[in-house]
Amino acid sequence: SGAAFTVAFDPDRPWLARSVLDVKLFETVSEALGFAYHVWSGPSAEQAFESVHQALLQGHPVLVLYGSPRRWVLVTGYDVAEERVYLMPPDRNDYAAASRSSFLGNWAAASGSDSGVAGAESFYQFSLGARMSRPDDAALAAISVQRAARVMRATSLGGAPAGDEAWQALGAHLE
Repeated sequence: SGAAFTVAFDPDRPWLARSVLDVKLFETVSEALGFAYHVWSGPSAEQAFESVHQALLQGHPVLVLYGSPRRWVLVTGYDVAEERVYLMPPDRNDYAAASRSSFLGNWAAASGSDSGVAGAESFYQFSLGARMSRPDDAALAAISVQRAARVMRATSLGGAPAGDEAWQALGAHLE
């Protein structure tokens, strides 16, 4: 998408480089690839779970931050009768299951005011929809390079040096 080319440096705020990527990365990549998508959030795990369940009923798995340490998992199913949530963690090649209450607790542990690259919404949920168009490889490469060039030309992000200025600031700091 070109968003990964964002570079910022501030030795007093080492987390800044991660926070400047809060450019809705999932949405940016989905749009570039021609996919519709759905994004939800909510004030609590219990309230936000309803939109997860609705997406699953429509055949759309949902990506959420989960557990401690936080990691992205793909929620693939929910058994209402047994109150079991099925998910695919990144470190496994098969499904995992959790009781609804355990899932909600782990989701709450990972959600908050800082949801990582996806955005700052609490209980952020992302689900792909139908593919609306299929850009050719040349168009996709052009969009990514243009976005990367625009981002790298920035001289500051969040009040810190960015792009070439970030590399110079890093060099000066290391010296």
